[in-house]
Amino acid sequence: MKEQFIIQINAGSDPTTLNRLASLFTRRRIPIDSLQAISISPDKRQRFLITVRENIDTIQKLSKQIEKQVDVMDVSLFIQTQ
Repeated sequence: MKEQFIIQINAGSDPTTLNRLASLFTRRRIPIDSLQAISISPDKRQRFLITVRENIDTIQKLSKQIEKQVDVMDVSLFIQTQ
């Protein structure tokens, strides 16, 4: 059963990070419902909030792939309730 998830990603300030993250979603054919990119200026880091509707197994696998990216510091998953 598909549920709505919010994936929070904290990453470095490399300009290619967003492109690499989008490629992971594209390869797995997971549509992104919304995406927010927030600059955390004192640390020169970025925070991405990505909302998707997918199965939990698929999201857990995707989360592990995201964690393997070079600039990614941590990944958090949240289930969005109605």
